[in-house]
Amino acid sequence: MSYVEENLMPGEQVEYQAHVHWIVYTPVALALFIAIIFFIVGANPDASFATGFGVFFLLAAAAGAVAAYVRKKSSEFAVTNRRVLIKVGLLSRHTVELLLHKIEGIGVDQPLSGRLLGFGTIVVTGTGGTRERFDKIADPLEFRRHVQNHATPQPSTEDMMPERGSYCTRCGAPNTQDARFCNKCGQQLAGYAAV
Repeated sequence: MSYVEENLMPGEQVEYQAHVHWIVYTPVALALFIAIIFFIVGANPDASFATGFGVFFLLAAAAGAVAAYVRKKSSEFAVTNRRVLIKVGLLSRHTVELLLHKIEGIGVDQPLSGRLLGFGTIVVTGTGGTRERFDKIADPLEFRRHVQNHATPQPSTEDMMPERGSYCTRCGAPNTQDARFCNKCGQQLAGYAAV
């Protein structure tokens, strides 16, 4: 069971989840490419020393692949109907749980490569000066959009209903709460006795 699923409150549901972008495997691909070059050069009997460098870079690529895989699998970024939950790390964890109404802003930093490949950095700012930065997140703008959509309070049906006596019963025109006569047709508004 994931960290997010374990820490959901009663009635809370996950609205969106983000993950670490595949770009974390780029150093692995680079080390593997260098290892292949050294193995090709090491095939020449005069440059047998290159095979040792090839083995070194191959081991570095394997270690990097394991580290990137663990980072990708142990990082969780979720927006629920109540909170933002973020957890990174496997052995040592760093968690952030902010109520949606306590979030002041979600910043997104994307270099040109991030815009082209769909990754970036999110910076979560909460009330009281909380500021957390998370790198190489896939589709950070979508994460920000979900936080903003759920952090903005939706008006209730009571808020959307007109105040009592603020609409004219004859023509339906809106009027201010303290108006005694309709500003459109002059009809005396309900609730005021004839003087």
